[in-house]
Amino acid sequence: MKKMVVLLAVVFSLVLGIGMSAKAAVLKGDGSIFSATQYADMEEAYVKEARMILLEKGCKNAGITLTYIADAEGNREYTVTLHHAKLDKMEDREMALLTSRLQESAEKILLTEVSLKQL
Repeated sequence: MKKMVVLLAVVFSLVLGIGMSAKAAVLKGDGSIFSATQYADMEEAYVKEARMILLEKGCKNAGITLTYIADAEGNREYTVTLHHAKLDKMEDREMALLTSRLQESAEKILLTEVSLKQL
């Protein structure tokens, strides 16, 4: 099987609004809902969760890179890049299940979907 970058999901913008969820707070001065510390905590929690999910799939010591682009209001659009040789060997169904679990985790922790890439 050829190794290539596989885009597993479409990039979704981080959409946060007043009253979105219990995690939503008063808008900060820069227009964002969360402080830099709150974002860092959410991002760290997501990477830990993603690492556990990958470990369950046999991807020990997988590389996980979480990057974001912030818009003028401070809202973030995330990309998660996964690095592990075992990912190349996964069947489509197994990869779809993994992608689904990682997306569910992102929605729960980061309050958005993420773009997932595999290298």
